[in-house]
Amino acid sequence: MANTLAVLSASLRIELASFEDPGLREALKRHEKRIVAAADLHRFFARQSDGGTIPAEHYFQSLCSVLSRSILAPLGLQCEAFVDKAHMPAAKCELLGLVITELVLNAAKHAFPDNSCGRVRTDVLERDNHWCCTVSDNGTGIRNEFNGSGSHIVVGLVDALEGQLAVRTGPEGTTVSIIFPSQDAGR
Repeated sequence: MANTLAVLSASLRIELASFEDPGLREALKRHEKRIVAAADLHRFFARQSDGGTIPAEHYFQSLCSVLSRSILAPLGLQCEAFVDKAHMPAAKCELLGLVITELVLNAAKHAFPDNSCGRVRTDVLERDNHWCCTVSDNGTGIRNEFNGSGSHIVVGLVDALEGQLAVRTGPEGTTVSIIFPSQDAGR
């Protein structure tokens, strides 16, 4: 996939050279940056983990930075991330990373029809032997029920985390919260 995106980016650059219209050239440059950012996101998830525990702060701050560059910034949206410094099992990081990615994609796609003053915030905190992850936005709220294909993906991933999911939505935005046991829960 990363190689395909690199070829696509290179071919776009070659096509870009043949256009003299500054507006078109600028639009093509923006699309090339989006392709490169999508490749960064793919590389992020393709990394191999050693199966142990990893610093949650590093993993999720890096993920949110990639999501910001690849998904939110090109749409003029802002990203905030607040993550505890605790360690999380690599497998749980990867599952939660996929949940966060799906929620950010959904927010970018649906919450900001006019792309003005948009913000997506991700919090990943360890409290009382549980991890609490909240992804919120200041968008328009969910207009339809939380039951599309992306929602089914999120529910399946939360089940794999042995977690619980709560959704709150209104005209000031949407908040999705996930709570699941930390590594030490039940010991």
